[in-house]
Amino acid sequence: MTRDRLEGLPMNVLLDLSRKENLSVDSDATREDLVEELLEAYEEDRRERETLQNLILKIEESKFSTFPTESPALSFQKEPILPDFYDETSVSIVLRDPSWAMALWEIRRKDLDSWTHEPSFRGLSLRVLEYADQNGGALTFFPIPVPEGAGCRYLHLPTPMRWYSLELHVNFDRESRVLASSPRVLAPPELPENPLDRPGLTPRQRHILELSGASRCETVREKNRNQQPGYPQRIGGWDDPVFSEEPV
Repeated sequence: MTRDRLEGLPMNVLLDLSRKENLSVDSDATREDLVEELLEAYEEDRRERETLQNLILKIEESKFSTFPTESPALSFQKEPILPDFYDETSVSIVLRDPSWAMALWEIRRKDLDSWTHEPSFRGLSLRVLEYADQNGGALTFFPIPVPEGAGCRYLHLPTPMRWYSLELHVNFDRESRVLASSPRVLAPPELPENPLDRPGLTPRQRHILELSGASRCETVREKNRNQQPGYPQRIGGWDDPVFSEEPV
């Protein structure tokens, strides 16, 4: 509010503005007195607003002062590079779905180099073990030759509701040493082909499935009819003739 604007206002408006600013107005105050007091009040309000705004800016600056000044775009110019190998002896099994799992293994290069120079060295292998429960002994196992010191392969888990684990072995003429073992994983049951046959459905859920046309759906699954039950299978680009003498 400028002086010219205030001086052009009626006396009753100046009195209302003075009351809004909580000014104590004398009964004999003149127009000029009211204008001066209002100008002083407006100027004081302006200084308070500037002080508050500066304080807010300082708080914001101090809040972000610990962050790096480097532009965020510069920090992501290079994609993170994960190593192909960690040079650690380990084996893991990762469930993909009820029937398939991923096997991952690695052997320390120093150990592998020392074994390959031994005349009795007969290679490496993964042993897939199957269990009836989480704590019991193995019911059966299936050895898979490993042609390299690190890699990954898919494994078929044939029996639902069985537990599976992996052992990484180094083989010699008269012994097989366990290098690493994985935790056990449970192969969950496969869902029935007809969604209406799934256990635990409520009447409302069955009604919704019927309305959605579930009875007309057919799940297509490929099955190996000649597969012997109880033995996991391997898939991948292995040179089978090289391992024609693998143990059964």
